[in-house]
Amino acid sequence: MSSSEYEHIVRIVGNDIPGAKKMIVGLTQIRGIVYNFANAILDSLKIDNNSNIGNLSESEVKSIENIIMNPSASNLPSWFLNIQNDLETGVTKHKITSDIAL
Repeated sequence: MSSSEYEHIVRIVGNDIPGAKKMIVGLTQIRGIVYNFANAILDSLKIDNNSNIGNLSESEVKSIENIIMNPSASNLPSWFLNIQNDLETGVTKHKITSDIAL
């Protein structure tokens, strides 16, 4: 897929997001990603918040997935992560989708 192609459905970390959604709104549809975290991802990748998810290139989708899966490697502050000092492991991490208990 080239950057000029519009995708009607974009799959990010196993979630199908409608291409018509704005970047922030689309990313917050992923369970575990809140508005501020989505905004930090887009700021760090220099992606326009007001464009639609369907306009993302394949490389931008992969970059977003990399930050979501390993946010500490992208120099995001640890207070952005939703698990602070896990009781079992003592590690600060970020859980998404099915990793989050209902």
